[in-house]
Parts: sequence; C-alpha cells; structure tokens
Amino acid sequence: MMLINWSDDDLVNFPILDEQHRGIISTINTLDYFIKQDWPITNLKPTVDTVIHNVKFHFKTEETILIKQNAPAISLAITRDYRMQFLNELNKHFEDAVNMSDPKGLTDYLVNWWSGHKLEYHDKLSNYLNPDVA
Repeated sequence: MMLINWSDDDLVNFPILDEQHRGIISTINTLDYFIKQDWPITNLKPTVDTVIHNVKFHFKTEETILIKQNAPAISLAITRDYRMQFLNELNKHFEDAVNMSDPKGLTDYLVNWWSGHKLEYHDKLSNYLNPDVA
C-alpha cells in the first residue's frame, strides 16, 4: 500500500501543477518504500534530495505562473514564505531522522505537508492559477 494515494480530489486543474504534484507524491512514496525495506537512514539522503528538488522546482513553477498572471505581491510573498518554511522544516525532519535513526517523523511530516499543501496553500492562490492564462 502506498503512503499517499493520488486521487481526483488532489487535482488543482492546472495540468503542469497536477503533473508535478503526482511526481512529488511518487517520490514521497518511494522514500516510504525504502524506509519500510529497512534501508539505512543515511542511504535515504538521495531520495530526500529528490523530494527537495522536485518541490523546489514545483514552487518555482507556481511562482512563475503567479508572476505571469499578475498576481498581487502578497501572493508572491505567501509563495516565498511557504517555500522557505517547508524547506527548513523538511531539512530539520531529515536531520532528526538521522540523529535519532528513526525516519517515521520524516514521513509523517511529508504526509501532513501534502494534505495541507492543496487545502491550505493552493486554495489561497486559486484565483491566480488559471491554466487558460498561462
């Protein structure tokens, strides 16, 4: 069973963002698979780096779309603050997983982040994410 299952409820109806979301979920599920296979926590770093890379690329895509769609400065500020908070927290959870040799907090964080990403973050920006304009 996958840690996070993609569903139509996850769609934001902006094709490139939906595609990136599926990729992020896939990488998180890969990380969970390796953890369940008892890979040493330090060997998980490349997969964590892939999650970080995919999320950074996704955030940059969202920010570029917002700029192109003339979103207000506050929307861009929300995007940048949200991105920095996520990356700082993800790095901390990975460090904690390494230091405590327990990756459960890392996957718990990623599951909670994903569940809130669309509901809390995309809903705030939905007026500026129009695929017909991009």
